[in-house]
Amino acid sequence: EQDLTVDGLRRLPGRVTDAEGAPLAGAGVRVASVDVEAETRATTDERGRVLLEDLPAGRFLLQVEESGRVRHAGTFEVPSDFLAVVVESAGSAAPGGE
Repeated sequence: EQDLTVDGLRRLPGRVTDAEGAPLAGAGVRVASVDVEAETRATTDERGRVLLEDLPAGRFLLQVEESGRVRHAGTFEVPSDFLAVVVESAGSAAPGGE
């Protein structure tokens, strides 16, 4: 899926997995801009895929929740082509772009 820009806002596809590469289905993903007042939420599908929409350019805080607890907290920047989040079993994780 291609990244699209509409009125300066972007769509960013991503995937959330555990340390073994298994998808985290039904995980809540929340992103909040560090630079402007903007926030979006989405839920991963059965393959761990997520589409974050209406993101302005800038830095974001990222939070992944599963079963009512935060499994990951980190940061990333837009523009980016893809967001890959690996949630470690102990609750820490490493975001990265592909």
